[in-house]
Amino acid sequence: MFYLPRAIHSRFWIILVIIMSLLLAAVKCSEFRISSDSWIDRLFSKQLKHTYTYNATTAPAIAQNVMYFGGKESFDISLFSSVVFAVEVETERERWRFKLPPVDAIGHTPVIADGMLYVGTIGSSPHVYALDVQTGQLKWQTKASNNVLSPVVVFDGVACFRSLDGYLYALDANTGNSKWSFPAYGTLPPLKINTRFEGRPDEVMSFPTVANGVVYIGTRSGLYALDVQTGKPLWRFATDNSVDSTPLLDKGRVYIGSGDATRHRGYIYGLDAQTGKLQWQYSVHEGMVDSDLAISDNVIYFGGVSPNLHAVDLVTRQEKWRFPTKASTSYTGAFAHKGTVFFVWEEVLYAFDPQTGNPYWEYKECHNCERRSPSIEGPSLYNDTLYYVLRNRIYAFDATPHAVE
Repeated sequence: MFYLPRAIHSRFWIILVIIMSLLLAAVKCSEFRISSDSWIDRLFSKQLKHTYTYNATTAPAIAQNVMYFGGKESFDISLFSSVVFAVEVETERERWRFKLPPVDAIGHTPVIADGMLYVGTIGSSPHVYALDVQTGQLKWQTKASNNVLSPVVVFDGVACFRSLDGYLYALDANTGNSKWSFPAYGTLPPLKINTRFEGRPDEVMSFPTVANGVVYIGTRSGLYALDVQTGKPLWRFATDNSVDSTPLLDKGRVYIGSGDATRHRGYIYGLDAQTGKLQWQYSVHEGMVDSDLAISDNVIYFGGVSPNLHAVDLVTRQEKWRFPTKASTSYTGAFAHKGTVFFVWEEVLYAFDPQTGNPYWEYKECHNCERRSPSIEGPSLYNDTLYYVLRNRIYAFDATPHAVE
């Protein structure tokens, strides 16, 4: 029998103990749970493909193998992002970076459109910036009236965004010049749906959705459809409470979440996208629906004040399943792709079987860390890979069906 010398033997066990301690610490700080609940499976799981080293504070926008996101330089200890990064997806090589003034911070995911990158900021001097997507060169910047509270959505030469002052603003996407704002002062009646807001002017509450020359926007009083070029209202659907969820278009309908005046009951409405006529409705007894919505294979997924993720059949209007989350899922949206439903709640990313609601797997970046709010935008999808920001890191997950087998 072969024996190691005593000195080598001792060092061997010391090194082995150190390696095992590091592995266990890694599992504790980056917990990946799948059905077997084995720490070995968690450590070597195939769902997590890559963790990017940049200090990111917004979800990425991705095109042509380059991701664009807001973040901070490594030495920056401020709470907000102050740099726009362009980084190659495969190699993590930095293409360029654009540093904002210290009074600006990137609030939401950048938007790529027509060779430009659009970024809205918050802070003491909020702006909208348009950068050349290839070089990062500044094309124009426009001072915003208040903090930019949504991505800058671009369609047919118009850039729209929600502002903290309750308005939706539209700029010329090529020059940054103002085109219109909504609601125009004095053009809407005072809000009379709830004693908390009675007599107050209406204001924009949701992110905008733009399609076919129409901007869909949720307010305290309902959903508006606006002409993207002029801002003129085309139609309005009144609700008993605010529409906070981003309008979702699917098969000629626009879907929104809302609630009654007390927020004790929630509603999902499906409206004709051209006329605003009500075509579909579903009620939730546990509270208002103020999360973003997702639709896949005639099933709609949503959260809200209710402590559940819901899955409802659009044809039968029957609940297929629900997943309990112990607390409100407000402002947390679901995301469906190729037979998997993804959902983020309290810094945990879940992947669900859409038929049963059983989790395929879940990922939690830090097991015993103090809770933080996750990115307000949902995951980004690119080439069957899901990109999401947790605790200032961008994680890339395999979003193909084989990743859950």
